[in-house]
Amino acid sequence: MVEDSLKSGSSDYFPPVFREVQSFRNNKLIWVSYVVLIIASAFLIYAMADQHSKNKPFFPLLLPLGFIVLIFFFTFNLRLVIEITPYELRFKMIPLMFKKKVYQLTEIEKCEPVVYKPIAEYGGWGIRRGREMWAYNVYGNRGVVVYLRSGKKFLLGSQKPEELARSLMQPL
Repeated sequence: MVEDSLKSGSSDYFPPVFREVQSFRNNKLIWVSYVVLIIASAFLIYAMADQHSKNKPFFPLLLPLGFIVLIFFFTFNLRLVIEITPYELRFKMIPLMFKKKVYQLTEIEKCEPVVYKPIAEYGGWGIRRGREMWAYNVYGNRGVVVYLRSGKKFLLGSQKPEELARSLMQPL
């Protein structure tokens, strides 16, 4: 089995030579959003208690409160996992992507570390479409642009862009 994976180039049996896990929680802007969500939740809970004390229905207030809680847990658990094995680049943004994206290293023509403007160029963080390419990022303004031999390109946000680029371009 291991020999078959060596022949086919599959890296299921190879440990990553590079692995980076980035969390949305490291983004300073998200903490400001969390404070706003907590304040909004407190106001909704207070309004629900007030409605209950006046014997009025408070169930309509459960919907926005549930929405706020859902946003909080969704963003709190959002993370980007990037792995490079001797044969593949794999990445997945959890929980936005159900399946990880996998590219053979032989598909990669080149890559370059970049400093970019996430809000101006991509409209923020997450899985975003810019003018020229897709971006997968969770915080910060540094990353690696990956150019594929097919002509496509995409940006992976990284807090270690030089190491990521070096790992992508290392010879097999």
